Amino acid sequence: MTRRAMPREPQKPIGQVLVSSGHVTELDVQNALEAQRLTGGRVGKILILDGAISRLDFFGGLATQMGVPFINLIDEAPDDGILDDFDPADLVEAEWIPFHRDGDVLTIVTSTPLTPTSLEEIRSRFDAKYIVMKVTTNWDITQTVMRYCRSRLLFNAAEALADNAPDRSAKSGLRLWQKGVAIMLATALVAGFIFERTPTVVTLLIVTNILFLIAVSFRTLTSVVGAFSRHDSEVVTRALAVEAAGSNGLDNGESGEWLDSPAPEPDLPLYTILVPVFHEANVVTKVIHHIGQLDWPTAKLQVLLIMEEDDVSTIQACKDARPPEYVDLLIVPAGSPMTKPRACNFALMFAQGDFLVIFDAEDRPDPNQLRVAYAAFLAADEATALDPTTKPLVCVQASLNYFNSRQNVLTRMFTLEYSTWFDGMLPGMEALQLPIPLGGTSNHFRTSLLRQLGGWDPYNVTEDADLGMRAAVAKFRITTIDSTTWEEACSEVPAWIRQRTRWIKGYMVTALVDARFPVRFLKSAGWRGAFSSFALIASTPLLFLSYPLVWGFTILTYMGVRFSEFDLPPVFATAAVWNAVVGNLCVISLAAYAGWRRQGWRLAAHALLNPVYWFLHSFAAWRAFVQLILMPFSWEKTPHGLDNRPLERGEVT
Repeated sequence: MTRRAMPREPQKPIGQVLVSSGHVTELDVQNALEAQRLTGGRVGKILILDGAISRLDFFGGLATQMGVPFINLIDEAPDDGILDDFDPADLVEAEWIPFHRDGDVLTIVTSTPLTPTSLEEIRSRFDAKYIVMKVTTNWDITQTVMRYCRSRLLFNAAEALADNAPDRSAKSGLRLWQKGVAIMLATALVAGFIFERTPTVVTLLIVTNILFLIAVSFRTLTSVVGAFSRHDSEVVTRALAVEAAGSNGLDNGESGEWLDSPAPEPDLPLYTILVPVFHEANVVTKVIHHIGQLDWPTAKLQVLLIMEEDDVSTIQACKDARPPEYVDLLIVPAGSPMTKPRACNFALMFAQGDFLVIFDAEDRPDPNQLRVAYAAFLAADEATALDPTTKPLVCVQASLNYFNSRQNVLTRMFTLEYSTWFDGMLPGMEALQLPIPLGGTSNHFRTSLLRQLGGWDPYNVTEDADLGMRAAVAKFRITTIDSTTWEEACSEVPAWIRQRTRWIKGYMVTALVDARFPVRFLKSAGWRGAFSSFALIASTPLLFLSYPLVWGFTILTYMGVRFSEFDLPPVFATAAVWNAVVGNLCVISLAAYAGWRRQGWRLAAHALLNPVYWFLHSFAAWRAFVQLILMPFSWEKTPHGLDNRPLERGEVT
């Protein structure tokens, strides 16, 4: 039974209530109803987004419509412990909270009308005879959950994965057998250099050349397959158009599969956009602008700008930017580890969309990217309906590239690398049905499946690659789409070194996590998952660690340098030289082709510098190896906003 605080009358439509109270005009309501007919969404949210009414006045009107009091939860607190048995994410999704218990009477506070069925379920759950309702704003509900569920929120954000699936979390570190193997290898290497130097050096050269061959072969295979994938023709066509137009390599925001809406506008789902920002006050207004260019009804958008509690300058910059009503500022309480995945896990508990995407602060996504991603999910649903054995699609990865590619040589090399990775290797891996390591941004998720995976690992500094492997273990699949998000490439070598150190260290951590229980991992991820984990995740850091040794031996051999104590067999010496030379030629060719597809020959020519670029990788890899031992969870922040030039023609505007 529900007991209301005011006499009940037949409810008027909310529009009439707001007009009667003088908060909106008849025209405002008519416009909102027309927008609802065209795009869907709630009338109240549309009125707020249009600026016709304030949030506070709308929910006050909702209280009047429902015949219940309005309550300000900032001034009044719920009963102690009344929220303890609830998952914070469930409270946010339900849009109501239990507030006060007095014998058989339960008071609840809601920001949405509740059906009789919902009220009966609440009454039964609390074993209450009567229910009293009050209304507040959705903002008050969120703030109350953050304030009174703080410890649960912090635990879920930082420790839930390690607690629920410790074998898949990086927090617990190496297993005993892994530590034993590491100690034995280190001991054997040191002893070998002391007592048996020649066999040790020969063995080391053989191993490094084999690793180099595996890594380069994997890249070549996937890139060649990717060149014949479904994306290739579109990318080449756009690249030729860009080259003919003499633009800077961007495509006027028109990359992607421009589609008619895959579903009627009113049927489009709520889409959540997570934007973690940390010490990035200088780019806040830009990211709000670029998110605002996305082709998706704003009444169906939830944008969460995620900030750390102690990042005062960024918080103030976000407030000063006065973002639109569909953008919420979400402040993550202080805690450890202070990493991007922890912040994203915190935000995941407040995500209300059926689908969710992450964008970095400097990102400029193609305007139609949400529609292209949603079309991919709809196609996956159709495939599952036809064949129930099809793996569920958990994530869609958009391509990443750089808007400042011509800033200097380093940004050109970075652009070549990303073009090879996202335009070649990832589509190739998808075609070969190999697990795809995600990029750090523009990952579009089905929110429910992301929660099943446990979100991101806060203790892994490349949480994206790790999540791709965990998706494979869970029998989910990931696909790529032909839509691009334009990022800012690191234009300064020190910043690039820090960023690449973090990425390579994360690959090391992910490979070690996958290898904890090899047989179990093989059974759960399949041979394709195990192959991808070794040939890409593990071999990438090993490739860069061994790169100086491979090239050093090649150069010395070519110069005719001969060490009497290292009299290597001629066959091996020749094979090692060919491995280095041919391997590097393959990498240069792949990078040149990928660069040509994106921006034509001006970018492709820089692929000749790839051997030098890989020596930078090697430095970062050895730095990552040291950090892996001394500080495995440290997160080195990538600075953004170094390129402050205005948007040019062809960039997403």
